[in-house]
Amino acid sequence: MVRKVTDIDKMFGRHIDNVRREHKLTRRQISAKVTVSHQQIQKYETAENRITVSMLYEIAQALGVSIIDLIPHELRK
Repeated sequence: MVRKVTDIDKMFGRHIDNVRREHKLTRRQISAKVTVSHQQIQKYETAENRITVSMLYEIAQALGVSIIDLIPHELRK
């Protein structure tokens, strides 16, 4: 089954990319701290692959931020 990339997937990916860049970290640096390759981090950031909650948590830990900080501002209510 082919899944369609949603606007939510894209929002999460862009936001994770922005937070990573704000912390001046590369995809390789993040991937060294989590259980996936830098290519997979790129796929999350471009919304090619959906990100699981557990991976969102790992990325937050690697960035030194709260998981809440990785939720796009538009989705926080």
